[in-house]
Amino acid sequence: MRDNLEKSVLFENIAVTIPKGFAYYKIVSDSKANSLDCITLGMNRIYREIFGYSEDFIGKPLSECIKFTQITQIWLERFDKIANSGESETFEYQMPSTNLWYSVTGFSFLKGYYAVIIDNITEIKNLSIENEKYLREFEMIFNGTQDAIFVLEVLEDNVLKFKRLNKSHEIATGLTTELVKGKTPFELMGNKVGQELYDKYMTCVLSKTAISYEETLTLLTGTKTWLTTLSPVIQDDEVIQIIGSARDITDRIVAENLLNLEKEKMSVTLESINDGVITTDLEGIITYINDSARKIIEMPTGVVIGNNFDDVFVIHERNMRNLLKVYLLKVFNHEFDVERFNNLVLQTNDSVSKTITYKRAPIIGADKMPSGVVITISDETKHVENEEKLAYLSLHDKLTGLYNRTFFDEELIRLDTERQLPLSIIIGDVNGLKISNDVFGHLAGDQLLIEVSNIFKSVLRAEDIIARWGGDEFVALLPNTSESVAKEVCDRIKSLCQKADEKPIRPSISLGVATKYSSEQSILDQFNIAEAQMYKNKLSESKQNRDQIIGSLKNRLKVLNLETIEHCDRIKIMVRSIATKMNLNNSEVELLAILADIHDIGNIGVKANTLSKAGLLDEYEWIEVKKHPEIGYRIAQANADLITVAELILTHHENWDGSGYPQGLAGTQIPKLSRVLRLFDAYDVMTHEKPYKRAKTKEQAFDEIRKCTGTQFDPKFAELFINAIKDNEDVVNE
Repeated sequence: MRDNLEKSVLFENIAVTIPKGFAYYKIVSDSKANSLDCITLGMNRIYREIFGYSEDFIGKPLSECIKFTQITQIWLERFDKIANSGESETFEYQMPSTNLWYSVTGFSFLKGYYAVIIDNITEIKNLSIENEKYLREFEMIFNGTQDAIFVLEVLEDNVLKFKRLNKSHEIATGLTTELVKGKTPFELMGNKVGQELYDKYMTCVLSKTAISYEETLTLLTGTKTWLTTLSPVIQDDEVIQIIGSARDITDRIVAENLLNLEKEKMSVTLESINDGVITTDLEGIITYINDSARKIIEMPTGVVIGNNFDDVFVIHERNMRNLLKVYLLKVFNHEFDVERFNNLVLQTNDSVSKTITYKRAPIIGADKMPSGVVITISDETKHVENEEKLAYLSLHDKLTGLYNRTFFDEELIRLDTERQLPLSIIIGDVNGLKISNDVFGHLAGDQLLIEVSNIFKSVLRAEDIIARWGGDEFVALLPNTSESVAKEVCDRIKSLCQKADEKPIRPSISLGVATKYSSEQSILDQFNIAEAQMYKNKLSESKQNRDQIIGSLKNRLKVLNLETIEHCDRIKIMVRSIATKMNLNNSEVELLAILADIHDIGNIGVKANTLSKAGLLDEYEWIEVKKHPEIGYRIAQANADLITVAELILTHHENWDGSGYPQGLAGTQIPKLSRVLRLFDAYDVMTHEKPYKRAKTKEQAFDEIRKCTGTQFDPKFAELFINAIKDNEDVVNE
């Protein structure tokens, strides 16, 4: 009795403290031990609230709980067994009146008695039901899709193992989940292919992003090409699984119902083409724009989508504004023509004008009704610029930017009209171009031509036609210009040439002028007259021009290396003082004086830092210096007054024994005056101080000449030279 009392107290304490519904009952049986009902011994507040009791029914049979007569029999049958067997049981129960779910646990603490613990699990149950629903849906999708799907587990140390395959995968590949489960790519496919698969899978793992690629695999069903997409399953910022989806694209058969993939393919296609593609709805609102179109308009997608096409794409030329609005009216009227416009101008977001080709067509649905417009835009700016550049080059001289002969010939015909009279022609021929090219290189010659062209442009009017007629010839057409005015233009051109800098020689040009005053005169005759006058002037000015060019070269050389000029001046003085003492006649002395004056003119083509170097020259600098006789020779050859000394300049560094340069001539192969100048040249160099050597005395120089007689110097003239110096010491020392 005391034991039962203690248990009763215990259950009362449980009923009060347990955070769940709690009640305990006694089974009522008939004389044959058949259970008839249950007597309520106790219940807590939560239990009453769950069942909706307004009182605790202590001491009353369960059958009197009128509200729940529908569960009385169920509870009697289930708990009668518990009370008599002593076993416990837990089950889930949904209350009919509330549809709430409960976890019910029954247990017996004494035969014929039982207790009930009941807990509301509605939220958990609903989550479980939802989860089961999702699992069913996942399984339905997993095994219902036509794609071959596989699941990989990502384990520690980046170990990858296959977990399962869907039915489509098993059918397509011949593999099964049982065959692949727990295997690594290496175990399944071998080292070579396994490594390729592993690398791709790890790319997905490490990037934590979905990737797609094509792969060709040989499996049980044969060799097939697959389009595979790997998607990472991420938990706590770690990839725990990879879901792979592979589609057999061996025959490029894509299921018609995979609309999303088709859209993706279309998007990839549109994004990869060079033409800009834009789609709009029937209101002209932009619904799509590809990358090429974004680059053409120079605006981001977010700014473009949703805006009216004609507001975003500012296209004009030939009253072509509101292009789309006009076309939409045609589409509404079922005029479905494809239209194309060339050479329109598009103004970008940065106010940059681009030349475009514009094409538009309606988007027609399956119902044959229009749903919008597709527009393609090609940026033809570079193409047009190239065409314009080619057109420009076809009519212009590439070097000077002036018109070329082709354009001038056309303009000569076009301007040969009554209203352009008097029509004057100026023809010019640049002086010194050959020397500039030969001495300083063709870049310097080009610069000379550019300088002359700039002078022409600065003097002539915008309506005048200036052209480079040939290599060094320029021609200008001056409409409505008299001959006197044309001659004034020539004077200004020549004046500007005289004032120009020496770069490296001052520009000079010979000009001729002729004017057509009446329609009876032939413009070609006037052209020939101007050309003849130009050649006449060139001939009469030739000496002046040659002197000017040589003067420019000497001035340039003076700037580069004053010592060279002083050296030549000293030799010229010595020549005029003592050359007659060396058995030379007057004409030879005069020629030798000219040679002395310009024998080192070729130094104009040697780098200034080489000429003025304080120390000894290195191998490459010597090679450069040894070119100066050849450069001087070319300068003299280009000047009629200097042709007689051209060969002497070329050979003035040749030695008697053939060890000189540039030709290695020996003995009498060397011109007489070159052999004589060799003595004057060497003596002056020896007796004057250089940055890299001290000056020799007169006697030391004589000793050096005697020492080198027969090798460097002609024996015939060596002693004559020494004696001539001795006899004229006062003059030479000056």
